[in-house]
Amino acid sequence: MYKYVLFDLDGTIADTSEGVFNATDYMIKKQGYRELSIKEKRSILGPPLWLSFSKFWGIEGKELDRAIELYREYYAANGLKQMKVYDGTIQLFENLKNAGITLLVATSKPNHVTPQVLDYLDITKYFTYVASPNPENESDDKSSLILDALKHANCKDFSEAIMVGDRLYDINGANKAGIDSIGITYGFGSMEELVEHGATFIAHNTIEIERIIKK
Repeated sequence: MYKYVLFDLDGTIADTSEGVFNATDYMIKKQGYRELSIKEKRSILGPPLWLSFSKFWGIEGKELDRAIELYREYYAANGLKQMKVYDGTIQLFENLKNAGITLLVATSKPNHVTPQVLDYLDITKYFTYVASPNPENESDDKSSLILDALKHANCKDFSEAIMVGDRLYDINGANKAGIDSIGITYGFGSMEELVEHGATFIAHNTIEIERIIKK
């Protein structure tokens, strides 16, 4: 049985897509950028905003900063109201906590937003530690967040830790940090993406996640 379980937030704990899509559309309208396809919008769910915005519109510097500022302007006012925890997730947290397992969060969502999201979803109480980046230090490498969380949880044996996530960033981060991973298929990624990047396990629902963790 794994003793330390790290969870990604967007697309793993909660479906935050509505708020992300609406915030992106708000920014696009304000800036006059080309609209994105649904596939392009979905690709924003996971990596830091600067990575997606610079890729789609070729922007950088102050223009990129302004785009992110507008996105966050909308998200701060409305995003928290446009998300929901995935079915079965609360029961999963309860079952794992009751089994004496330490729960952690490792998310690319900035640290000025993450606590608000967890509080709004009423799930802060389940986690021993939450690792999320400063807005100016966002990266597509999640290994540092994973290692930070494990350090604060006083995890000495990394074979006892596992990362649960829906995107390649979660799997790559776990691999680089030297821990196992569970790639979930009901989030924002795909089975092909998770397999390609080397997820240790694949789960299609929270029951399968719990079974893997307690094996």
